[in-house]
Amino acid sequence: MTPLTASPLGGAAFLNALRRAAADKSSRVLTMEHSGSRLPWPSCAPAWSMLRPCAAVHTDLRGLSTPATKPLALEDVPGQVLSTLPPLHVQAVAAHARSAAELGLRLQSALRLKPAALLLVSGDSPSKTSLDTVALLQMAVSLRAELALDTVLLCAANPLLSLSTDTIARKLDAGCDGFITQPALLPSRFDAWWEVAQPALRGCPMLLGLAAPCTPSDVQLWYRLAGVDGNDADAVALLSSWRVAVDQVHPGALAAHASRSYAAAMRHAAGVPGLAGVHLMPVTAGGYALAAASQSPLAF
Repeated sequence: MTPLTASPLGGAAFLNALRRAAADKSSRVLTMEHSGSRLPWPSCAPAWSMLRPCAAVHTDLRGLSTPATKPLALEDVPGQVLSTLPPLHVQAVAAHARSAAELGLRLQSALRLKPAALLLVSGDSPSKTSLDTVALLQMAVSLRAELALDTVLLCAANPLLSLSTDTIARKLDAGCDGFITQPALLPSRFDAWWEVAQPALRGCPMLLGLAAPCTPSDVQLWYRLAGVDGNDADAVALLSSWRVAVDQVHPGALAAHASRSYAAAMRHAAGVPGLAGVHLMPVTAGGYALAAASQSPLAF
């Protein structure tokens, strides 16, 4: 376990940077998901050195069978890796657990690491004992005050399911400081959502999630994670374009399609008004390589 001390660039500085970026398109923020032990560090390192994101986001992928004593991802980063990551860290905490008490202990452990922010999410496999993310947020707000910390509390937003802003309003009322969206896999769907979501944010900063799929299977994975109906006409059309690339005789056709798709997604993100920036989610070794090869104009 690697000891971690509070960054000199703490939560308040991070939140101020997000707010400034939302108001000034020239200073967009770039954050990136850290793969943890899922991928060998050499396959991810070039993306970190090339893109130089301002913060590393550490996932919470534990399931109900995971021992409660298992360290959080941020605690488990080897020292030589930690020294090469950016000074700001965001630790995700998923709402699924065997009990509310266990989840409270996990929140306390996360806050005591003194990351710049927590990302409070529902998790990929919620259970009957899972807390609603709003309840998780309320618990985090209370513990943050008790520990006298300035940790930023971020929540997820999904632009692909509904135009309703009720969930955003509930999270803002509960004390959410900012949002990270699921990837805008279907840009026109995102744009329609953003028209109604941006006014509902009450000035709260939003980072747009950006995936780096390299194969049709990667696209299908993101459909599952974002709750996209695979039979939706737009989703079918997008997946078909990837399958056409697979079927081409040219050996580099799929890689070229992935590169074009990633570049188009970044151009789309750069053109969205009022965003604080982009959160990259490469997920796979191929995704990290794609991100490293397609240097982002949004990093600072």
